[in-house]
Amino acid sequence: MKTTCTLLFLAVFFGASAQWTQKTNLPAPGRNHPVTFSINGMGYVTTGGNDGPPFYYDDMWKYNPVTDSWSPLGDFPGGDRSFSYGVEHGGYGYVGFGAWDNGVSVTYFDDWYRFDPISETWTTMATFPGTARTHPAMVATTDKIYVGCGGSSNGDIRDWWEYDVAGDSWTQKTDFPGTRRHHPFYFSIGDDVFVGMGHHQQSIFDDLYHYNIENDTWTQVASIPAEGRVAGTQFDYNGKGYVLSGQGEDHLNFNTGEFWEYDPVNDYWTELPPHPGSGRWAPGSFVIGDSIYMVGGQNNDIQPDQRDLWLLNFQDIVSVNELSGVSTFNVYPNPASDVIKIETDMAFDKIEIKNVLGEMVYESPFASSEHSVGGLPSGVYIVSAINDNETISKRFIKE
Repeated sequence: MKTTCTLLFLAVFFGASAQWTQKTNLPAPGRNHPVTFSINGMGYVTTGGNDGPPFYYDDMWKYNPVTDSWSPLGDFPGGDRSFSYGVEHGGYGYVGFGAWDNGVSVTYFDDWYRFDPISETWTTMATFPGTARTHPAMVATTDKIYVGCGGSSNGDIRDWWEYDVAGDSWTQKTDFPGTRRHHPFYFSIGDDVFVGMGHHQQSIFDDLYHYNIENDTWTQVASIPAEGRVAGTQFDYNGKGYVLSGQGEDHLNFNTGEFWEYDPVNDYWTELPPHPGSGRWAPGSFVIGDSIYMVGGQNNDIQPDQRDLWLLNFQDIVSVNELSGVSTFNVYPNPASDVIKIETDMAFDKIEIKNVLGEMVYESPFASSEHSVGGLPSGVYIVSAINDNETISKRFIKE
């Protein structure tokens, strides 16, 4: 039976007011890989690394957006480290993992701590039972926190773990389905978890996967329609996910501070205004109200590790769907066995199809409406229509 699905994709326009504004610098040494999160309208920064010495930090700072000021807090109890991660959940901050290098050997951490913003104190929580690691994916959902992937003493890994906040316990879940990797991008939208991109050996990825909490299953969704990337920062806001800055497929900083929005409803990416200057290796970020704040990271300037703070208000990014038409992108039949047909009002130059590993399996430079998929193995694929200004992607199933 022929199945027809139509998705609508909205163009985005950036007005003159859509700009990044510099705020008060972090009053501490610049750093990459800071742990960052926000609680009750305040931003928090702790740990991180520098070209040093010292090379690692355990200090902690609180940012007040009303007064645009920073306050020092007590040190992170796990000691100096970098490549750690943290999230906010239920009005608390949770931080753990990372590494410390004494110049002779590297110590990888599996510890886990909870920060109380009222008393500004830390509590040691259940030690992570899996492999100690650096820069994993870490996302908070309604009742759980999920941790997976990352780098370890034995190389990159792709396992996936659930932390029960109420029970202070860990349970291993279904492995991340893509190539093992460290420093992926990740975000959660409600109870929908997304993980992708990142780095393994000589490969830097552009793929993205959706984790279904209820079924403990993974599905590949639309890859970012740009270079693969690693070592940026990420967050969610108002039902969408965001990836900001980082390094491209050559493991060098992007020329600009690339900023992309992922719409899970339409499975579609949109490019947003980049932050000022070059891209940065491992900055931090937190969201307060309608504003995103980016802090630190290493850029291409002479002073490599930054301590500056930048603000972008999401309300300055204006959707212009009422000013322009929308593009339809219809792929059928879906599932397909031999041929897929594409219907779109977008003028496209080529069609690409990738498998769940992000590998190109089909490419046609011609603006044809019919494309043979009979030679592809059964499975899930991403088909993209591409021109110089736009990429529209959609999943289909090859029977």
